[in-house]
Amino acid sequence: MKQVVALSVALVVSLVGAYMTWTDEGEEPAEDAVALYAASESDLTRLKYDSEDLSIVIERKEDAKGDYIWVDSTETKRPKKKTPMDEIHGHGDEGEDGATPENPLAPESEAEEKVEVIHDAFVASVQGDELWSSFAPLHAMRELDKPSDPAVFGLDQPRGTLVVTRSSGDVTLTLGGETYGSKDRYVQVGDKVFLVDDALLKPLENAATRILERNLFPLDEKDVDTLSATSAAGATLSWKHANMDDPKGAFWARPDSPDTDDASGGTWIGKVMRLKVRDYVDEADLAGAQQVMAYTVAGKGQTWSVKVLRTDAEPASWYAVSDFNRVPVSLTESLVKDVVADLDELAAE
Repeated sequence: MKQVVALSVALVVSLVGAYMTWTDEGEEPAEDAVALYAASESDLTRLKYDSEDLSIVIERKEDAKGDYIWVDSTETKRPKKKTPMDEIHGHGDEGEDGATPENPLAPESEAEEKVEVIHDAFVASVQGDELWSSFAPLHAMRELDKPSDPAVFGLDQPRGTLVVTRSSGDVTLTLGGETYGSKDRYVQVGDKVFLVDDALLKPLENAATRILERNLFPLDEKDVDTLSATSAAGATLSWKHANMDDPKGAFWARPDSPDTDDASGGTWIGKVMRLKVRDYVDEADLAGAQQVMAYTVAGKGQTWSVKVLRTDAEPASWYAVSDFNRVPVSLTESLVKDVVADLDELAAE
């Protein structure tokens, strides 16, 4: 009976919360926002999210190339549990004689009961910077009256916890259930309960897919001043971005012909700009890989170097080592193999 009452109260509260959220759409969220804790971006050092099957750590780091956000994610994927069919129709496990096995839910093979652990570690994208800013501090839409029964807001069995580490100390957030309709989240900090926009928490919970940096360097083509590349044979080619202030009149030129548009070179550079990270890998994955190309881009006062490697085994595996990504990454063969082949052709001209 107590559970039914709690669920009924939760439904009413959720409906009221959803209505209030709907009626507030025309208002500036900043006016109603409530900070869950005090923090600035420089004060924030670490975010650690934990749920039953997911652990994510996000930290701000710094090296010779500058500061960056590093993400470490570990997800446990479990096989779906089998459930017997309704008793009226039988379990569906009976043999020809109608007998039921001793364990009708036993897995048919070891593969079905295998638990998969997926670990990802990577540099965060611009979306990661936005996520970091949103937690300095995290704002709620409003503070709620704390219910006598934590089940009302799903805080009796939290979906996860988030520890925000600041230079002034840690703050622990308990993540509860969702509101009806809008799916905003109930979050408890100390003895206070808040309603937080789900859009602020989703990028954190889905960090491995939402904020993974896939660029090999942080410059758009329009911002690149120069690019130099070295082929596997050791031939080096260089280009200068001419008329950069005129998007329609900009072109790539060779140093010995600064006023001549090198159309072939420009096409090749366009392909270089489209190379993206497939996945972040370990140093051990580069065993047997040989460098087949290297290039350096400069622009906006920055210089970034990228080395492209390939294994001899078939099918070949392609990798890149970039200052920007900090660790080795894998590349998609269909994109990178043409870039390497075309550079060899340009060097032979």
